[in-house]
Amino acid sequence: MVDLEMKVHVVNLSIAGGGNTLMKLVFKKAQLHGLVAVAAAGNWASSDRPAFPAAIPTVVAVTAIDEEFLVYRRANSRDYIDFAAPGVKMWTAVPGGGKVQSGTSFATPYISAIVGMAVARGAKPDAETLRRLLARRTFDLGTPGKDPIFGRGMVVAEPRCKT
Repeated sequence: MVDLEMKVHVVNLSIAGGGNTLMKLVFKKAQLHGLVAVAAAGNWASSDRPAFPAAIPTVVAVTAIDEEFLVYRRANSRDYIDFAAPGVKMWTAVPGGGKVQSGTSFATPYISAIVGMAVARGAKPDAETLRRLLARRTFDLGTPGKDPIFGRGMVVAEPRCKT
């Protein structure tokens, strides 16, 4: 259930596994309540096994790319991939300090933040609307148009800071 008092509109998911009917229902209901889910595409280096919840149509799926715009070597690929974002050799906080890590989970916060800003500016909080909106701001990677490796490409967003 979405906490309407907190006005949470986006959830960032760093999980990937098998799918089931209950999971699909939960994410469909979440979207009906105005919650957009952004999920990691998975790190199985697989093109034949979808990762859930990313492969659910009401979820925005994100893969990872490196600084040269190449896909992460272990990233899943399949038609459910929506967007690519930086997720290779990312400095991350860990207990006792930080370390460099890679994976699709490190790419999802980039897209989650952009989705959150779009919803805060009035975009309808549903996956398909946000896919169309973000697709207009992508740098296409790989095969022209949407492809199973990079999705629609890397979303390029200008920072909007308020003082």
